[in-house]
Amino acid sequence: MSDLNKAKQALFMKWTESELTDHEQQLFEQYCIDDEDFADKVSVHGRLQQMSEHYEAAEVPDWDRSTGFSHAQASPWWQWKGLPALSFATSIAAILLVTLKLEFTVHDGSMTISFSGAAQQKQIEQLVNERIAEYAALQNSKFEEQAELLQNNQMQMNTQLANYVLATSRTERREDFAELIKHVNEQREDDQVFYARQINRLKTDINANSRRPDWLSELNEQPNSEN
Repeated sequence: MSDLNKAKQALFMKWTESELTDHEQQLFEQYCIDDEDFADKVSVHGRLQQMSEHYEAAEVPDWDRSTGFSHAQASPWWQWKGLPALSFATSIAAILLVTLKLEFTVHDGSMTISFSGAAQQKQIEQLVNERIAEYAALQNSKFEEQAELLQNNQMQMNTQLANYVLATSRTERREDFAELIKHVNEQREDDQVFYARQINRLKTDINANSRRPDWLSELNEQPNSEN
């Protein structure tokens, strides 16, 4: 903060306490004229001071403080929250009693519980066992069919693979034979050319060696002339 602002702040504080001298009062008024922000600050403080002087305290209204809070009211027994769950559990128990055909027998102060449909239960178990056996037999037959089908497919795949290998081998052998025959024919042609050149060279050499020298021809002509 600059020295000028500090001086303005000090004058403002003295003005709020009404402790300005005549010279400071003149300087304070000059700041209010020259500095708009300083003048606004003084104006706001003046309005707040005026409002505080004219403030009148109001009495607190009389109101029932207990109405601001809600109190839980006790519900009657027929509106108990667990009653629907109890009713549902009782219904489930009744359904089980009817389904399982339970019988309650009281004898000599003791109560026994028994199933009235014991024979029917045995029939049901026998029927279930029969159905399980039929299902197992059906599954075994299907399993055997699947195993046979997989075996046949495997045999077919093996046969196809063997045929493919044989066909490939035959094709490769044919190609090898064709290459061999081609090589032999090319070799024969080269040999024929070579032999033809050798024969021509030999003929040339033989013809060259079969010629008589000139001096031998002259010697043969001289005896004939003397005779």
